Amino acid sequence: IDDITINGSTISDAAALTIDAGGDITLDSDSGVIDFDDDTLNFGRIENSSSDFKIESRVQDKDIVFAGNDDMSAAGAATFNAGATFCCDVDITGSVSFANWTITETGGSLYFATGGANKMKLDASGNLDVVGNVNTNATIS
Repeated sequence: IDDITINGSTISDAAALTIDAGGDITLDSDSGVIDFDDDTLNFGRIENSSSDFKIESRVQDKDIVFAGNDDMSAAGAATFNAGATFCCDVDITGSVSFANWTITETGGSLYFATGGANKMKLDASGNLDVVGNVNTNATIS
């Protein structure tokens, strides 16, 4: 078949290899593992892990990067149907939005806004400025 080599269970080509099917392409591994290698470096894996779809970076201290063309739709923002859980620190550039509140960091201060207007400011020294009434059941000192 032109310059494609079939040797036992290995299909190889000296140049780029394209698989072009008129229908679906199915990769079926009885082990549930599909590895991605570059020469001898195993850099990625897709795995059936107890029926969870697991995507794994296999190189220490390297990342899984989701990238799109021209910042993708929604400027590259990720959308999750039912929330997200993080085990460690989350670095945020910009603001955090909730149903009725937005928290923004500017110049070392946190601003809490609702209805498009800042309602509270917490600065790096711990000073809190509040717009409106402050109601408390505790002693303020």
